[in-house]
Amino acid sequence: MKNFTLNLICLSLAILFSTQAYSQYCTAGPSSTFDSNVESMMLNGETASINYTGCPGIVGFEDQTGLSADIKTGFAYTATVQFGTCGGNYSGVGEAWIDFNNDSIFDVSESIGQSSGLPGTAPWDAPVVFNFTVPASAVMTTTRMRVMQREAGTLPLDPCGSFNWGSVVDFTVVISYGTTCAGVTGLVSNYIGLDTVNVGWTAGSEIGWNFELGLDGFTPGTGTAVYASNPVLPLEGVTALMLGTDYDAYVQADCSADSSQWVGPIDLRTLLTCPSPSGLGGIVLASDSIGVSWTPGDSSETEWMIQYGSAGFALGSGTSMLVSGAPTDTISGLSGGGTYDIYVQGICGAADSSFWIGPVTFATPASNNDACDAILLPVDGSVAIFSNLGATSTGPMTNTPNNNMWFKFIAPASGTVAISNCETLIDSELEVFEDPGDCADYSAFVSIGYADGNPWGCSVPTYFASGIEMCGLTPGATYYFWVGPWSTFTTPYGDFPVQLYDLMAEAGNGQTISFCEMDTVSLWTGLSGSESDLGTWVYPTNPLAVFGDSLLDASYMTLGGTEAYYILSSSCGADTAIVSLDVQTMGATGTAISPFEKCNDGSVSLWDGLSGTVNVGGVWNDDTGTGMLSGSDFLATGLPDGTYQFTYAINNGICPASATTVTVNLSTCIGINEHPSVDFTVYPNPNRGKFVIRNNGQAGDYVIQINDLGGRLVYSKENNISGFDLLEVNLEVETGVYFLVIKSQQGSSSYKMIIE
Repeated sequence: MKNFTLNLICLSLAILFSTQAYSQYCTAGPSSTFDSNVESMMLNGETASINYTGCPGIVGFEDQTGLSADIKTGFAYTATVQFGTCGGNYSGVGEAWIDFNNDSIFDVSESIGQSSGLPGTAPWDAPVVFNFTVPASAVMTTTRMRVMQREAGTLPLDPCGSFNWGSVVDFTVVISYGTTCAGVTGLVSNYIGLDTVNVGWTAGSEIGWNFELGLDGFTPGTGTAVYASNPVLPLEGVTALMLGTDYDAYVQADCSADSSQWVGPIDLRTLLTCPSPSGLGGIVLASDSIGVSWTPGDSSETEWMIQYGSAGFALGSGTSMLVSGAPTDTISGLSGGGTYDIYVQGICGAADSSFWIGPVTFATPASNNDACDAILLPVDGSVAIFSNLGATSTGPMTNTPNNNMWFKFIAPASGTVAISNCETLIDSELEVFEDPGDCADYSAFVSIGYADGNPWGCSVPTYFASGIEMCGLTPGATYYFWVGPWSTFTTPYGDFPVQLYDLMAEAGNGQTISFCEMDTVSLWTGLSGSESDLGTWVYPTNPLAVFGDSLLDASYMTLGGTEAYYILSSSCGADTAIVSLDVQTMGATGTAISPFEKCNDGSVSLWDGLSGTVNVGGVWNDDTGTGMLSGSDFLATGLPDGTYQFTYAINNGICPASATTVTVNLSTCIGINEHPSVDFTVYPNPNRGKFVIRNNGQAGDYVIQINDLGGRLVYSKENNISGFDLLEVNLEVETGVYFLVIKSQQGSSSYKMIIE
């Protein structure tokens, strides 16, 4: 059970302290492992090739990005794909894409080929060949290739589509520049002026060059100033540029048949007429202000620009201040305990400014250095970062005061609060007090809790942080606490992440999750309104079913309705939410009987073509398209000899569909008679195992046999029926589909019966 352990709190802090952005390809694919499947794919690259073999089928997206091929822009390649099957043969479509622009999207324009067919029949009796040329505009990087086959689909395919039968497989493709033209060398700046630059390079065997210049950081082809030419000499000059501006330049060799890669950039900065200031310095005036001053770069200079921000900020992203008159100013509104970088730039005219000088770095003292300046923190689980830089030692202490900071909070309705100082690199301590009434009178402070460690244990580091759990607080009352280093022998200054949260948070409201016996599901999908994610998921029937904190493996579960529990617990109590689990089984469609031979002189019950366990409630499909399917009966009278396919499928909407295909070998039969359908009546049908056979006027000896779907004989009786006799039958068998056959010297009659 996941108690409110500080290592989990620290994990939450780590997530808050850093984020990672990344693009991700869509997932797609089939919900069933049966039948249609990409059997193989081959792509020969320059030095590495993909050689993939499929089957058995995979549900959903198949990640084969460990297989890769390297290709070059402008070069032609061939991908060969065997669209096939891991089971029965069904017609479908296939398509392949390469993400040439590397935007994590398979665009319509990035399709390298499409095909349709029936596995084993041309063109899908052999690998399909997709010939393609890598676009010159392709991004030179590592990217993805996707191959998709979809049974009964239509072209073009949706590369992000989900469906019942087929496969989706992804591979890795590495794209590089495709050329035999060598790039230039020796790229240098020959001259830089106020608004002019001149760039030269070393020539090779090329017939000319393309030169491009743009603002610093531009991508070739997108520069604000572009110059494409074939100069006689390996140099290029550009004029009318902006003063004091950073530019990049690139050069590309022209070999007539093709061109080289762009070589560069070379960094260029035009000159300024405005000199830079010097002597930037200052003094910390208070916890929220710094005074700065500098020496002008020119005696006529009267304006300057200050830019400041947290230490390490990038120029251009900080806060700017225009200063006029004297080379001095005060920066206000800062945060206590913060560290700041400051830059200054001289302004000589509307379009003439100097280069920036700096930074100089200053640290402001902590603003909450005593109890009367205590910072009010919310009890909501949020994390605030503070620095005790410049803090002294104030207030009543269980131990000797050391550079401490003061905070306060209002107790929630539950009267329970946890204070966490996890992730600090300082060996810290903290102490909690009732509201003294007079914050300046430290003798009035009454301590109600002290901690120089924590009851949980931090993940990083393992022992430094302090933390405490408080129960029985007065709801709505204000409480004070301080945080500081444990002793003067430890690091005296540093950052303190502080987090307050309610120990009696609501676990939330559970709902019902329906899923299949083979699925893995997130238990969070069955919970709403939870006030914390620091609890524990439990499946008491089998604890092994829960893994990765909140994932449930249905293969370890009891089928039907069971329950999982989300438990939030602490030293002050616990709250539990109940999630109902509805586990569904896949439908059973039996095994096809082969060979399944029938005559074309009557109706064929397709149930006769199945053996094993079969669940009723599914649907028969006329795969061959005869138009002669009525429910489960194939109306075969007069049809040509041949094979006819029908698929029985069950889909409960939760599990992947189950399906079995029955192949009827139809032929013309001679010498077999059947009783007219009116000779006997069987009722009721369906029934619960008890039914009646009525003779409608026939006479003679009869043999009555009943078989299950697997062909097993479950009832047999010889009887003499004459006139309009009745025979009562009472079967003790499982529910399902059964077949009744009445045989005599005159022929036979067959009936399908459903036992409920």
